[in-house]
Formats: sequence, C-alpha cells, structure tokens
Amino acid sequence: MADPEISEAEQFIGDDDDFHSKNKDKPLYNMLTRKNLGMYLQFVFFGIGSVLPIFVIFAAVDYFDDIFPRKQPEFALNVIYNPLLFCGCFVNLVWGRAASFKWRIVSGFSVMIVCMLGFILLDQLELCGSTCLTSHYWSVLFVAGVLGLADAVCQSTLFGLTTHALPPLYTQGLMLGVGLCGLLMTILRVLTKTTTKNLHISSYYYFGTAAMFIVVVIAVYFRLSRGNAFQRYYSQAPRSGVDTDWKHPFQRFAFFTGEALRVLRYKHVFCHCFLLTLVTAQQYVVIPSVATMAIDFLGSGWFPVLLILVYNIGDVLGRGPLAMYYVYSLHWAWLSTLVRFFVVVGICLSVPPHVMSDRPAWMATFVAILGLSTGHLSTSLISHASSEVPGRAKETVGYLSVLSMTLGMAGGSAASYCIKALLDRTA
Repeated sequence: MADPEISEAEQFIGDDDDFHSKNKDKPLYNMLTRKNLGMYLQFVFFGIGSVLPIFVIFAAVDYFDDIFPRKQPEFALNVIYNPLLFCGCFVNLVWGRAASFKWRIVSGFSVMIVCMLGFILLDQLELCGSTCLTSHYWSVLFVAGVLGLADAVCQSTLFGLTTHALPPLYTQGLMLGVGLCGLLMTILRVLTKTTTKNLHISSYYYFGTAAMFIVVVIAVYFRLSRGNAFQRYYSQAPRSGVDTDWKHPFQRFAFFTGEALRVLRYKHVFCHCFLLTLVTAQQYVVIPSVATMAIDFLGSGWFPVLLILVYNIGDVLGRGPLAMYYVYSLHWAWLSTLVRFFVVVGICLSVPPHVMSDRPAWMATFVAILGLSTGHLSTSLISHASSEVPGRAKETVGYLSVLSMTLGMAGGSAASYCIKALLDRTA
C-alpha cells in the first residue's frame, strides 16, 4: 500500500511543469492527472460551498414570497446582498490580507453556517409568535446582509489563494463547483416543489442542508491545508513583507488600493476584469428576473423553474467540459461577449406579448445558450487572468476578478429591474 505522504507529494510533482507556465496553447485538461484528481475535486467542493448561500436564497424565493407577500423580498434581498458582497470583496482586498488564508476561509464558512441556521431560528420565532422578534422581515434582511459579507470574504479569499499559489486548473475547479452548486440547488427546488406544499418545511431543507454541507467543507479544507502537495505549492508561491510592514488601516488602504490600480494597468488584467464584469452583468440582467416573466406553459409555476434548470445545466457544461477542453482565446472572449447581447435581447423578446413569446422553445434555447456561454467565458477569464503578471501580483488579480464579478452582479441586478419594469409597461 502506498504511503499517503508520497501520494500527496506526487500530486504536486504531477503538474509541477505547468505551475509557472504562461502557455495557453493547450487545454486545462492536460494538467489533470490521476495523481492530482483528488486535490482538484476538493477545490470543486470548495467552489460549491463558497456560493451555497446565494443559491439557497434564490432557491427559497417561493418561501420568502409566501411569508412576505407585499414586500417584494426578492428585490430587497438582492439590494442588501449584492452591494454587501461587493463591499466585502473590496474590504478583503484592502484590509483582509493581514489575516491568513486559512483564518479568512474558515471564519467566512463558519459565519455562513450561523446565518443558515439563523434563517431557521427566525422562522420558528415568527411561527411561535415570539415577542422577542419585533420584525421578522428586517431580521431576515440583516442576516442576509451578514451572509453577503461572509460570502464575499470566503469566496474572494479562495480565488486569491488559487491565483496566488496554484495552477489555473484549481481555479477552474472552483468555478466548476460554483456551477454545480446552482444546478444542485435547482434540482433540490424541483424535489421540494414536488414532495411538499409546506414552504416552511421546504426552506428548512434548504438552510439545514446548506449548513451541514459547509461543515463538511471546513473539515475538507483543514485536511487539504495539512497536505504535502498544498504545502509545497504554497511554500513556492511569491512572498511579500507588506502585510507586516503596514500596521495602520489607512496605510493598508493606500498601499493595496495603489497596488490594485497598478495591476489593472496591465492590459491583459484590465481586459479580463472588464469582461468578467460584463459577462456577469449580462447574466443577472435576465436571470432569474426576466426569464420568470415567460408564459407558464406547464402551469403551477413549473416553466420558470425548469428554465433556471436549463440555464444551470448549460452553465455546468460551460464551466466543466468546455472550459477544460477548449483552448482559451481573449479575442474570442470579446466576440462572444458582444454576441451575447443578442441572446439577452432574445430572452426579453420571448416575454409576452412580444414576438417570440408564443413558443417555449425560443426562451429555453436562449437561456441554454446564455448559461453555456456564461459558464465557459467566466471560467476561462478568471482561470487565465493572472497568467501574464509577476508572481506577487497574482493574488491581487484573484481578488480583482471576484470584485469584477460582484460588480457585474450588482449592476446586472439593478438593470434587470429597469428592464422588467419596461417589459411590464409594454405588456
């Protein structure tokens, strides 16, 4: 039987030749071997856990609509969650780097667990008529805000870690996990919609499952961080003494803001971050808000749910097989992003009473194309964003990439309500 320490060391040796490679002429699949498959799957696992809270909130939208029927909870949760997600990423970029990767990742996941259980506790207090809970609605928004901050710290730190110390294969693993999380939560929504009519019980499935899953994620991360393969990658990553030299918060703000601006002066990095913002905004402009306005051809709210499932399947295929096998090109990324505007317009025209709203195939096709292209573009862009910058700047590129995506989320969500209002007026 092989020594576990030798096996872990082989994970490092197996893809060491690609560690500092800037060559994008071969697909990421060439980096994946049987020796490093275990470590790769662990990062897929972390990717699922890093975005689980936001997908849980989206999956439980029926529950929030039921308990707050006149307050537009989906809009309020987006207004609270997305800006705080962006702010949390910025704070982590500027001030969070004083703490270790492990501390930020574990503490972020731990706060997520508390928030997931907090939603269940708030619901129980409301059902029991507790006088301690003066406003269920505002309490839910507060927990969602804390969740957004924790998610931002955890997610941006994970991407900062992979771009700083690991080959792009593991960044792609994180992105694949993000897509799988959306698909799994949509499937869970379908199952709960068919098995229970009690939305309170359904929400407990969402929040309870998420909390237990994140506990497992923390345990897996501790195991990974003690492994020889991870330690050898991390020990060879470039080091900077800035974190110990700058003690005052304003000194850190000035230094790291300046560093981020210097990194953005690389044309390669700026293009990748700009495209990440644009691709994410295109997604959130129409998913899920505008897509749910389609005619419910199946009844009982099933068609919008299945549209989201179609999007998630396309997204996973784009982040997984397509991003792994297709050789990435920045020129094609620009062209694909521009073509996607026609896809967004097509989704809007598939909403009644517009020309393509009478056939469900139009909306399903456009949504599938958007999902496939979003998964592939976002994964390729973030995996290769740091390939042409010096070693010490790679971590900053990881934070800037996540910051770009959260900016796209906030901008796209805001634009979606304007587009939705415009479509309502033309109905």
